[in-house]
Amino acid sequence: MQDSMNAIDVMFQTEVNIENKTTEQLTAEINNQYYQAEQFASMSAIMLAEAGKRLLEVKGRIPHGEFGEWCKNNLTFSYRKAARMMQLAEKMEDENSPFSKMPTLATIGISRVWELLSAPEEVAAEVIETGDVESMTVRELKEEISRLKNEKAVVENNNDDIRKELARAQRELADAVTEEDTS
Repeated sequence: MQDSMNAIDVMFQTEVNIENKTTEQLTAEINNQYYQAEQFASMSAIMLAEAGKRLLEVKGRIPHGEFGEWCKNNLTFSYRKAARMMQLAEKMEDENSPFSKMPTLATIGISRVWELLSAPEEVAAEVIETGDVESMTVRELKEEISRLKNEKAVVENNNDDIRKELARAQRELADAVTEEDTS
C-alpha cells in the first residue's frame, strides 16, 4: 500500500524571506500557487472515482455482507468514504449522469462533488446546468440544492393535486355519459 501512496510525490516548500521579493514576483507566485492548488483539487475527484472503481471490484470479490469488515481491516479511511467513492465511480460511468462530465468534476472540487452526490440526480443535474457551482461555496451549494429540492416537492404536490382533480373530472364525465346513455 505504501508504494501506491508514493505514486504522487509532491514537494511543497514555503519561503521565509518573501519580504525581499518584488510585488511582481509575489504576484506571479500567488497566481502559480493558486493554479497548482486548483489543479490538485480538480484531480482529487478523478482520483477518488478511480479508487472507487477499485473498491467496487474488491467488493465484488468479497462474500456478501463482509465488505464493511474488509474496509475496517484494510483501509486507512472510513467505510462511509469508501461508499462515497464507489458511488462517484458508478455515477461517472453512467453516461446519463451529470457526474460523467469530467470537465464539470474537474473544476468544482471534491467537497462540492460530495454535496452533489447527496442530492437527487435530477437536482444535481439542474444545479450543474443552471448554477455556477465552481464559484459557489459549499454552504451556498447546500442552500441551492435545498431550494431546488423544496421547489421540486412543491411542483410534485401541485402535480398530485392536478392529477386528483383530473381523475375527479374524468369520473364526473364518465358518470354524466353513463347517465346520458341510460336516459
